[in-house]
Order: sequence, then structure tokens, then C-alpha cells
Amino acid sequence: MLEIRNAAGLTLELPIDQILTIEINSTIFDTDDVIRGSYSYPFKFGLTPNNCLFIANSHLPESPVEPDISVSVRSGPFQFRALLTFSTTGAYADAALLIDLGEIADKIRNVPVREFVTERFFVGTDETKQVATMLKLATAPPNQYPIVFPPFHNYEMVDENFKPTSSYARPTIVNVCYPGISQPTYSDTLLGSGDRLLVPMVYLGWLISYVCGKLGFTASGTLFSDPVLSRLVIFNTQTTPGLTVETTGYSVEIGRHLGDHSISELFKAVRSYMGVSIDISVTNRKAIFNTYKSLAESSTYVDISEFIIPGTEGIEKSDNKGFRIDTFSDASDKYVRFHPYPFDSNNIQPKELRSTFSFSVGTKQTTISLAVGTLRMDSFKNTSDQTDAGPSWLLPAAQQPGNLADPFFEKSENYSPYFDSNDPDAIPPAKNDWALRMLIYWGLKEDTSGKLYPYASSVSYDSKYRIFGELSLQPGEPDDIWTRYQKAYYEFLASSKEVTVAARLSLSTLSLISPSVPIGFKLSNQVLGRYLLQQMKYDLPAKDGFVMAEFEGRQTIAKLLKPNGATDAKLINSWIQLKIENYSSENNENNSVQTHFADIVAYVWQDGLFTAAETTQGFLIEYRKNVTDYDVNQISTKKSTKEAIYIHGHRTVIEPHVNYLTAGNPRGLHKWVTWAMLDGEGYRTR
Repeated sequence: MLEIRNAAGLTLELPIDQILTIEINSTIFDTDDVIRGSYSYPFKFGLTPNNCLFIANSHLPESPVEPDISVSVRSGPFQFRALLTFSTTGAYADAALLIDLGEIADKIRNVPVREFVTERFFVGTDETKQVATMLKLATAPPNQYPIVFPPFHNYEMVDENFKPTSSYARPTIVNVCYPGISQPTYSDTLLGSGDRLLVPMVYLGWLISYVCGKLGFTASGTLFSDPVLSRLVIFNTQTTPGLTVETTGYSVEIGRHLGDHSISELFKAVRSYMGVSIDISVTNRKAIFNTYKSLAESSTYVDISEFIIPGTEGIEKSDNKGFRIDTFSDASDKYVRFHPYPFDSNNIQPKELRSTFSFSVGTKQTTISLAVGTLRMDSFKNTSDQTDAGPSWLLPAAQQPGNLADPFFEKSENYSPYFDSNDPDAIPPAKNDWALRMLIYWGLKEDTSGKLYPYASSVSYDSKYRIFGELSLQPGEPDDIWTRYQKAYYEFLASSKEVTVAARLSLSTLSLISPSVPIGFKLSNQVLGRYLLQQMKYDLPAKDGFVMAEFEGRQTIAKLLKPNGATDAKLINSWIQLKIENYSSENNENNSVQTHFADIVAYVWQDGLFTAAETTQGFLIEYRKNVTDYDVNQISTKKSTKEAIYIHGHRTVIEPHVNYLTAGNPRGLHKWVTWAMLDGEGYRTR
């Protein structure tokens, strides 16, 4: 028997032979701009007196507009909750059930996150009180609190035309703190007498949990339990107003520090960025966010082997699918990492930076444009000692206009008030947009003098270039998000074959099936495979406690395609240095032209400060060689080539006794050659 009941306890009258076809869809297979929900196929019901009461007579023109109806669907012991949507024509209604994510799709599609999040979080100024302070936030476990205040560098946070006094020097460090031996000390910016630049970064895990909680769901899954992904924070450029007088603290309006993207856009961005399955269950009010990586590695699965109908299996013929993954960068951020050119005082050749990256798997490549980016890291003299001999710290670096809420900046071009003067509860638009970019908040880490400071980063090493983590967000690092999460996910989508099979499922087993748990079954070869549900259709009501189901899925461990940009595992813990050595020179017969020679040498180190030598078995590195020739009129011709060479051991001469400079009178330069390590080739360099 099939029963559809509303919140008032009324049961919808249906034909005695009514069959409902339910389609369950997984979000992890969506690679377009859609998050697909689950639903029933359309069905009809008559506008009987009972059914008119069931829909609150909303079919009448004079009745108030009624929303879709929340219902409970039952067949024997099996039940689930859904949303009944319908339209009426004559004596009948055309209806469908929106299930799980399908039910809440309209609630998240066009709602900006910054408007949906109304949480206010109090930050105290007294470390002796039992209240969160900036220091307590910095030392707390991830997601215990919604925000954290790690320092970052932004040269354009304050516009250059802002001059409240003739001696005013615009600050470039946001969230100023002073590294310490046991813990850092935050400056007096809270009281409005310091640099007045306070920007809280919101934990991604807290944000998603908050959104789900406000929608009535409890969020869980490996996105929250993963020890690194749980540390993801969202970058922004909106400051708090600070305090104009000394008080016990102030409230952060968390929504002000989030972008204009909708909740749905946030979910889609996270799905594509980390390969995340989003499984919403309206019945048990759970929202499960699992990465593909964790699903593939999981030993847990629902075994339906005994319910498979023999001879019904179908295997998709491989059509050489593939994907090109384009990384995201914020066009408003103009930061270019500074490096001495053409080489520094130690003759270390600089790294050639890239602004865009792409990775690919398979052949027929569909382009996926990621919507989450990150920030470059760079080394700066820290706040404790600005002298040349002073320590340095590694900071996220941006160069984009800020949004300054402190009234001190009212005359600034970047002034962006926290509150609407006409409606304090309204969220004013930010003066300057920022895109969705994330960092990993690693907690307290050392600067080059060994003192601790709050460290948000896009890389897995510290200010001393010591590797301590297992994930970098910066594309091109050997442990980047592509290598750790995206590659396996997109390989799975590209290379796994779609398997279809029919099953006669018991209701108790049906209740266990969801997109967040792999499905296990044996086909005719009697080999147990584990599959991710892509789509499943089944009919209600059940017959004798069973339903007929059609399952579509893909095996979690697929034949891997070698992707472009694969990383050699030996590179993950190695640093590569390109250096110019063994200088010599030769003069022509009349000493008017001098030709300079040197060896170009590659070194392998255990650390980025190049202090501990590493001997390796050898691997391939790539670098850029730029040659500039000058004619008699000093008009230059430039040629750039990408070179590749295998290096062995700690030191390898990759170009011996090479001419890097030719110059003389009266003509001046004849030839100039430089070398650069390439950014994002799977090895670490700086």
C-alpha cells in the first residue's frame, strides 16, 4: 500500500493501482553548473473533497497562495519525507515529489551567502575573561569558533590617496600581531588606535554547518573530519569597524565577510574543487559531505549482491572521456611576487611564476572551470623587527582594494561601512568585490627566528621552508589540491564505466542506500565490486516487502588514466635550486668585447632554505632559458625555450661553461642569457 500524508495527518487519495517511480541522483557526478536532486516521476490525483482539503483548497482562485506541501511517503515499513509540488487543471492535479536535495533546491539557488548568514560573533579584548579573543581564536581547534584572524599582506588594502595626516603611511599588514616564543601578541587594532585593519576569515566547515543547520539539517562527512580540509578558511577583504572607545569587545557580523555567491554556487564550487558528494536526507535531517577520495578509500559499503537479478547487467562502452581542469584566479588581485632579476646576491636563479594553471585527464576533454582559488605566499619582514637583519615570516599576499569599515577611513576610496545608515539590519554591498578564495589555517607556526604567529597559507611549509603538512592549495606544488584530491576524482569520472543492473531490493536494504555510501555487488564474474550510486529508480508501492530497482553506478577503483601534470613522488619532500657558478671571462683581441661564461647548476635540498643536502635517485626537472641578442643599434631579439633534464644526486651541472653575457665598447650589450625554474612543474622551488 502506498500512502502520502501531510503534516495535518490527512492522506492523499490515489488510485488503488497507483505506482510512483522514484529517481535518486548523486551530486558527485555533476560536472556542469547544476546540482541535481532526487524526485518522483509525474503522477496525477483527483480533486476529490478529501484531496481538496489535503491541498488546503489551493486550487481555488480566491484561496491564498500556498507553498508546496511537506509530506511523508510510506510503503509498509519504508518511508521518507518529500515536498509535493502540483498544479491543477479541471478535476485533476499534475504532481511530483521533490526529494532530499530536490526539496531544498529553491531555498539555496538564489540566496546570497552573505545575506543568509546572520550570525553575530562576539570577540573579547580581555584574555583573562572566559570569552573568545583573537589569541584564543588563533590557538583553538579548527571550527570550534566560526572565525580566525591570521595576518596577511595587502599593499592596496588602504588606497594610496588616503592621507589623514601628512606623515601617514598606509599599512600593508592586515591583522597585525607580534610573533612570540610561546604565543603571539595581537596589536591594539581592536581599540581603533592601531592600524585599524581587522579581517576575520570564516572557516568553511563552520559555514557549511551553519547553512545546513539553518535549513534544518545536521552536517557531517569527511569534509569536516578530514584533519586538513577542516582547516580551510575563506579569504576576504572586509574589515570590522573596530572599537572607537575601550570596551570589553565587539561583534563580528559574519555575513559581511562572505561573498555575493549563492549557497548553491558555494556548494557547486566545493563539489568541483575537492570532488565532494553532497547527500541531503530530508527524512533523517542529515547533510553528508564526503570527498570522493574518502569514498574510494572507505571499507564500508551496502552489499546488494543477493538482490541482483541475473542477466540484467549492462556495461557502458568507454568513449574516451576526459576533462581539462582550469584553476581559478581572482582578476581583482594584481599581486606579483617580487624576486630580484635576473639573479639575487647568492646567484640563485629566480622562479618564473605562472598566473594560470590547467590539468587534464583522458582524451575528449570537457573543460571544468573551478570557482575556488587561493593566494600566493611570500616572505616579508615581520612586525617584530623591520631591519635587514630582522626575522621574516611567510604570509598570504594580495594586491587588491580593501573594504574599510572603521569610521577612521570614512574619507578613503575603500571605505565600506559595516551597517546601512538607514537600516542597520540590512547588509550593505561591499565597496570592492572579492572572489571565493581559500587558505589553510595551520595554527601557530614559526617565523625565521623561531617565534610563533597565526599561520594561514596556501602551501604546506613554514617560514623556514620546512614541510610539515600534506596539502597545498597553490597549484603546481607537488602536494597541491589537484594531486591530493582532484586528480583521482576526475580520473574516476573520465575512466570508470557506467554499470547498470536490475535488483529486487528488500525495503530494509532500500532504506540503507544513499549516494554517501558505496554499493557492493557481484556481477556474472562473481567478483565483488564497490560502486558509487549515480542514479537509481524504483517503484512504489512495494510488493511482498520488495521493490524493483534499476541501479546505475561506477566502480570506485577505476582503471587510472595518466594525467598531464602527474607528480613524481620523489619531488614532494625535495627542493630544487638553480644556481650560477664557476664564473670566467674571455676578451677579444683588442679587449673591446668581453664574453662571460659560467656553469648552470641544479641542487637538490631537503629544505627550502637550502641548508640540508639531499641525494636522490634522479628525476626530471624543467626550466626556462631566455636569450636576448642585441644588434649594433641595441635592438633586441628575444628567444625563450623550455628545457628539460634529468638530475642525479645533490648537484648536477645542467649547462657547463655556458655563455651568459657578452658586452663591450662601443656597442654595449651583445648577448644576455637568464635561467629560471618553472612554477608549477611538480617540484618545490622558490
